Amino acid sequence: MIAKLEDYVNSHIQYKESYDNFYDWIRNCKIEIQQCSDSHGEKDSVQKKLNKVKKIIEALPKGEALLQKAIKLSEAALETTGNEGKDSINQEIKQLKIEWENLQQICKDTKKLLEKCLSAWFDYLETSEKKSKWVKEYDGKLKTVEKVDKITPE
Repeated sequence: MIAKLEDYVNSHIQYKESYDNFYDWIRNCKIEIQQCSDSHGEKDSVQKKLNKVKKIIEALPKGEALLQKAIKLSEAALETTGNEGKDSINQEIKQLKIEWENLQQICKDTKKLLEKCLSAWFDYLETSEKKSKWVKEYDGKLKTVEKVDKITPE
């Protein structure tokens, strides 16, 4: 009987540790994403933020594995839990799933925002370069015309 009760306690401890691991992981990801969500700044800064967001997105499968582990362990804990405790665990898992979906959406939105900003930077730099070439070209033509005007008698 005592061994059975110890198993029940261990299943709850494992669930709680798994829950905490996932929650800590997702909180850290959200903090990192939040630091990258400001699209203002120089092109290089925006590019670095985008690279960081892409790395977070690449790490999402790890988060999904942590979530699935928490869900699996919650099922084991639910088998040995009273109704009130079941409601609490089910609510916790529901909240973890919501947090997971929110993180995925934040990653997607932040990546899209930074890509749009970076695209605007490339457009700006391309336009600026074209304008500079145009100014140099017409500046040269203007100087040629000024030389001709100085030579030509009035």
